[in-house]
Amino acid sequence: MSDIGKPEKVSSDEPESSENERVLAAAARVDEATRTARRARIAAADALRARARRRSHALRIGLACAAVLIVCGLVAIAVLAVVDHRQDERAAGQRDALHAARGAVTAMLTATPKDAAGYADRIIANSTGAEHDRLSKARDALVAAVSSTETGMSGRVIAAGLISDPTSTSDGARADALVTAQASDPALLGADSDTDVLTVRLSLQRVDGTWKTAEVVVVK
Repeated sequence: MSDIGKPEKVSSDEPESSENERVLAAAARVDEATRTARRARIAAADALRARARRRSHALRIGLACAAVLIVCGLVAIAVLAVVDHRQDERAAGQRDALHAARGAVTAMLTATPKDAAGYADRIIANSTGAEHDRLSKARDALVAAVSSTETGMSGRVIAAGLISDPTSTSDGARADALVTAQASDPALLGADSDTDVLTVRLSLQRVDGTWKTAEVVVVK
């Protein structure tokens, strides 16, 4: 028999092979995309962790700096408070010493014949040290001198200032003052009686919380 006229049989293996290749290629692309996406996520996670570490480090540094600033601020406030307190104490000590000097001179220049003993006792009580001893020994003479006057004697402070500030506000502290006064009888402080204005230098000492005269010198 002749094979002429019979149709040639076409093989179906080639289309199936092409289809498989396309499927495999698509699967490969999917796998590659999946791996790429995974690598991207890993890289992104590493970047996020690094950024988080940087932020955490920066936050710790910021908190540390803030803590240092707060501590410095508190220290500065404490120092200023101490300085202000000391300045207030110093100013109060200056006022007290100057007030005591003015009061001492006024008391020593003010006397009445009827209260001669009281006058002597007051100025003795307002003195200390060698000045107290000197006035105590001269008490009788002071009483006699004041009692012998016909009228009372008075004095008023014209000007006063500290020559040296108080060394402290505690007992034993010292200060010096210069006081100018007008007096009806300057002889009460040993000044010449031919003038009614005299200047006195006082050395003060703090005793039992009070400023007292340790020395009285008339400035010529």
